[in-house]
Amino acid sequence: MFHAIYWFQPNPGPMTPRAWLFYLPFAFVFVAALGWSSWYLFIRQQKTAPNPLTRLAWFELAVGLLGLLLVAARPAMIPGWSARAWPMLMTILAAAGPLTLVLARHPSGSLNAALDLLALRQTGPPLIFRRQAALWLLHGLGLALWT
Repeated sequence: MFHAIYWFQPNPGPMTPRAWLFYLPFAFVFVAALGWSSWYLFIRQQKTAPNPLTRLAWFELAVGLLGLLLVAARPAMIPGWSARAWPMLMTILAAAGPLTLVLARHPSGSLNAALDLLALRQTGPPLIFRRQAALWLLHGLGLALWT
């Protein structure tokens, strides 16, 4: 499952019912990106001056549209465009926009703190038990999905 041949196979064949469960979250992410960007560009922006969120909204609109087309191309078995990797890459792009905006608004040390948490290193004050339990749960879930 982690080989490039699996992800970039030009015509992977018909989808199994289990594969539909894999593609529904992709479609949800793209519909959410389309909904937010459409709301921001066509309703909210008319009341405000253009700002960096406007560029992010146009980016999310393009990613959402292309992502939905690529999700639809998989069950349609369009050669080349039905490769399993395209919706995954578009989902990463859809998440990259808001993540970039969040990181740009925080001080530079916050990225280092986030990476320390991902590496399970304690550098700041002790975490609250609930937050630490949530981080361990997320870490265990990630390990379970990896294997």
